[in-house]
Amino acid sequence: MAAVLGLADGPAGGAQPRGERVDRVDFERRGDAGLRVAVLGADQGDRRAARVERRVAVAVAELQSKSERFVEIERSVQVGGGKEDLAERDLGVFRRAHLCSFKNMRNIYSIVPDPHEIPLRSLLFAPAARTDLVAKLPRAGADLVTLDLEDGTAPGQAEEARAGAATALPALAAAGQCAYVRTNPPDHDSFPADLAAVAPASPAGYVLPKCEDGDTVAAAAAAIAAAHGGEAPPLILGIETVAGVMEAPALAVSAPSVQALYFGAEDFATSAGARRTEAGDEVLYARSRVLLAARAAGVRALDQAIPDVRDDARFAADAAAGRDLGYDGKLCIHPRQVELSHEAFTPSAEEIAAAARLLDAFEAALAAGNATPLIDGRMVDEPLARRARALVASAGAEGVTSGN
Repeated sequence: MAAVLGLADGPAGGAQPRGERVDRVDFERRGDAGLRVAVLGADQGDRRAARVERRVAVAVAELQSKSERFVEIERSVQVGGGKEDLAERDLGVFRRAHLCSFKNMRNIYSIVPDPHEIPLRSLLFAPAARTDLVAKLPRAGADLVTLDLEDGTAPGQAEEARAGAATALPALAAAGQCAYVRTNPPDHDSFPADLAAVAPASPAGYVLPKCEDGDTVAAAAAAIAAAHGGEAPPLILGIETVAGVMEAPALAVSAPSVQALYFGAEDFATSAGARRTEAGDEVLYARSRVLLAARAAGVRALDQAIPDVRDDARFAADAAAGRDLGYDGKLCIHPRQVELSHEAFTPSAEEIAAAARLLDAFEAALAAGNATPLIDGRMVDEPLARRARALVASAGAEGVTSGN
């Protein structure tokens, strides 16, 4: 399991994450002098190791004013099971930094999931200006959280929201929470200021809303990469207007850093002049087109939000419909929706067992020369077997099954 680490709850020297490739940050107390911090990566050119360094830099910057104690920060790499120190020039800003004393460093060690490897069953939004809500985000258990500078920001609160996001991002990383920022749309006058405010805090990725033009998204992706020292964080593009839906196939391939598309039904309905119904027929074509654009481009797809946060039954039914269409997960606007989304988009133990039985029977039939066997009264061919393999593989990647 690839991971990047930041300062977080727990004692120093916690258990290492499982897997062959591990990036980590080791903290060692050195008496009253403070801490020695070693940043280890799989190899010198490893991009995950660079993300480790960036998160440590953010934490260091935040803590500089809290104490006069200093620590040495050593940049090292793991080479063939041993450790090799890099040259002095590679230590950069990590050579000396002021941190708070050890007794105040209770929040030290946690795993921040690689955003490219999380399942994306849920994307939970919170207004960046609402610090009370943002602080509670890690408790929700969402695969991904997003600090919202767009629709969740009241008029006149832009600066407060930007400052709130910049402050919250290191804390969320410290809690092991993968956090993105939703800026204003990439063609909006506020986009450059949004990016300038939050990029130094190293969000794990960005959500770009109301995308309509591939060239505009490509330019925004380039600006984001430049703000992150040349490394392009993943992007989730919002497809929320008639123009965006019609351009969805081009948007999905507009930049290499595009990770997923999401469908925004409410804004789309407004753009189309449609009347919203519980059945949702008025957005079915657009909902389907966004999914197909994502699949054709090889990126993931997140389904529409349900505004009524008290209607669990409607959310569950809509999530099930989204999964039937092929969506990977769902937008959530309240923590109570996260568990419902996970239940809908996580294969149940029964589904996995059935898929495994189908594959066993299909492989046995193939070995006997039958490419279209009847299994449990159903004709099974390679497309159905491929779907079963994908289901079993997705369950293995997520490491979880629902209780359904």
